[in-house]
Order: sequence, then structure tokens, then C-alpha cells
Amino acid sequence: MESNKSLRQRIIEVFRPSKKAYNPWGSFGASSYTSHATEHQIITLINDCNKSLKKNKAETVAGDPRPKLAVYRAIAWAFPFVDRAISIHADFMGAPRIETDNDQLKARIKKFWTDFKISGEMKSEFDTDRTMQLFARELLKSTLRDGLQPYEIEGKGKMVDGARLFDAAQYDFVKDDKKDIYNLIRINGDGQGKNKIVRNTDRFNLCKLNRSTRFLWGLPLIYNAEFYAEMLLRVMIARRDSHIRLGNPPSITTVGYDLPKDIMDKDLQAKILTDVKDRVKDTIDGYKSALARMYHTGRPEDMVLMTPGGLRIDSKMFGQGAPGIQGYPDEYELYALQIALTTDVPVEFLGIRGASAGLGSDFFRVMKEILNTRKTYHQHVIGTHIKAITDEFLIGESVAPGQIEGYEIAWSEPDISDEKLIADTEKVEAETFALQSANYADLLLNIGRNEANVYAEQIGRPEWVR
Repeated sequence: MESNKSLRQRIIEVFRPSKKAYNPWGSFGASSYTSHATEHQIITLINDCNKSLKKNKAETVAGDPRPKLAVYRAIAWAFPFVDRAISIHADFMGAPRIETDNDQLKARIKKFWTDFKISGEMKSEFDTDRTMQLFARELLKSTLRDGLQPYEIEGKGKMVDGARLFDAAQYDFVKDDKKDIYNLIRINGDGQGKNKIVRNTDRFNLCKLNRSTRFLWGLPLIYNAEFYAEMLLRVMIARRDSHIRLGNPPSITTVGYDLPKDIMDKDLQAKILTDVKDRVKDTIDGYKSALARMYHTGRPEDMVLMTPGGLRIDSKMFGQGAPGIQGYPDEYELYALQIALTTDVPVEFLGIRGASAGLGSDFFRVMKEILNTRKTYHQHVIGTHIKAITDEFLIGESVAPGQIEGYEIAWSEPDISDEKLIADTEKVEAETFALQSANYADLLLNIGRNEANVYAEQIGRPEWVR
């Protein structure tokens, strides 16, 4: 009978119960609490994006870039070399300038460009960004990042005094089945929580650089790099978590009580068990709260408890001495290189070791020519938008049509052939050659000839292969 069992036996059965053991502590006798780090927000974003895409479709791998817009933005945020590549394209594009034989028209347009106001999705009276050069740069960078940039020419009546760059994430293309056409909508843009169709006007425009006839949305600069980017993100986060685990190994803490063994009074036994059950709950709740605050604030926590008996708290740490992640630099460079190659910027400009033999190699020269080709294309596309805005300004100023057609948009490009740059390039080339030579010699002496030859091929030094 349960009443004839000793208090000691009943406590033992709580922790080592038989098939029909009575548990006087209820669920608290086997309670546990696990605290762990939450998934990194950027991985959560990617997972949510992948879930939203259609399953079992080829388009989910290399398809419409609009559903992946948040991922492209996250990649540019997570990898500084991607943001740097976008800035390099803007640097190489240069600054717009006016070419015309009409000095009066030139001065008029120059003043308009100098006073040209720029605002974003959110406007305030403190917006002070000006000049057409800044607008051209921001238009290029946001279009390269997002694939498409909506903007609207602003000004009272027919006048033009600036432009407003909208958040591309607020727009999408939706099919009108009745007319068999896709409408551009502003999400929740009617002021009442419903989508608003955006009509094509002289003042509202879309900038797209990389295009595909398969999609209405433009292709971001790093289109098709999201697979490697996700892999690299997971590698980096795993390395971070590995450092945290080794530096702050997880622990298991157990809480127990040493109760009096020879209490004969049954009412007192029941009272003690009830009191212990409440104290166990209080202890576990207090421990959980302290642990949560510690993870959140990084500060140590102290608990003060009042207990009916002897309290036992034992902690054990796990993970000391475990090996860290091996081969991380090589794995990072492998994925980073694949992402960087999609930017059409020489990877040496991005601080990534590439497949060339340095800044003076043939491969580097090819990549530089590709960059120059992209520069010319960017100047043409962005110049077309600048011309349309300037024409709209001149029309509002009642300038004669013949004069409006009497100017062109040219570009002042950065000088990349000056003596200082050449000297810096030669210095970097020499340092790169010395480093590669040392790496090759180390592989040859300590690893093996085959591995050294593979390295020589990878860095574009076939003459070293033996």
C-alpha cells in the first residue's frame, strides 16, 4: 500500500520509478529545461524565402529574382566585398557631364543638376542630398543590388526640381488575367491596405540594368550567386557557433534536495513533499529566468533561494578540448570567389585571392576589360534616365524643342592610368608574387609535388608546374 511506504522509498521511486510507481511530485520529478542559441536571422530569412518559392520547379533555382529580393539584400549586407563591388561599378561609371555648344543651355542644365534634390521612400524636411551626380550613383547602386529601381520625378506642376527613389520591395508585377498583361503594383499602396496599380507616366520610371526576357524584374548584380552565398553564410555561422561553443561550452545543471529520512508523521511527510514540490518549481523557474537573462545581457546572474532541506546544484561543462573547424580559409575563399566572379569586378579589387597570377596577369586584364564593358553599358543606361529627367526639366522651363535636342550626356571617368596607381599596382604584384612563391615552395617541400602543381594551376602559374 502506498501509505505504508517510507518517505525514502517514495522519493527513490520518483527518480527510479517502477512501471506503476506513484509520483508524489507530479511532473516536477522529471522536469528539465534546455537553453540554446536561436538561429541567425539571416538564415531564417533565407529559409523563409526558400519556403515561399514554388517546389519542384526549375524556376526556384535560377528563376524570377523578385521573390528572392530580400536574400540579395541580405547577401550585400553580409558580405562587404559584394557591396564593395557595387561601389566599384559606380566609381568606374564616373560623373555625368553636359556636352553642347550652347553655353547658355549648358549653364542652365548645370545649375539644375547642382540643385537637383534627391529623396527616398521616407521623406523629411531634413532631406539635403543634391546633385545629379549623386542621383546617378545611387540609381546605379540600388539597381545593381535589387535588380530594379522605381523612381519618380518631382516638382510642382510641370516644373522639375528632383527625384524620389522608392523601395523596390514595395513593388511587384501581378498578372491581369482578363487583359493577359502584367501590372506593376505598389503593395498596400492605396492607403487602405490594398495593392495599387502603378501606371506608366512621364514622371514615374523603372531602372533596370541586367535584363532577361523570361522575367519582368531586372536581374541583380549577383543573380545566380545565391546558392554559393547561402553555403558561405552557413559556413561562417557554423564557424562562429563553433567558437562560441569552444569558448563558452554548454553546461548541464542539476538541482536536488536532501530530505529528512526518518519522519514518521504522515501529515508532516505530505507537507514536506508539497513544500519541496513548490520549491523545485521555484528553483527551476528562477534558474530558467537567470539563464535567459545571462544569454541576453552577457552578465552573470546570482540566485538566492530558501529551501526546506539541503540543496544540491551540480554543473558539468561539455566541449572543452574539442577540435575547431578545419580548413576554413580555403573553404571561405572557394565560395567567396564564386560569388565575386558574378560581379564582373576583378576579384583582386575585392580582396579575394583569385585564379589569376596577380594584377598584371592576362586573366586580370581580361576581367578589367569586362569591367570596362560594363562601365560603358552603365553609362548608357543611367545616361538615358538622366537625359529623360533633364528633358522634362527643360520642357517645364519652356525651352524650345530644338535646344532640348542640342545637348548630350557624357561622362568624366576616373583616371586609372596615373603614375601612382601604376606604382601601387607594381608593388601589389610583387607582394602577391612573393606570397605565391612562398606558398608553392611550402607545398612542394611539406605536402607534395602534385598538390604544389595543382596550386600553381589554380593561381595561373603554369610555368611552375613540374
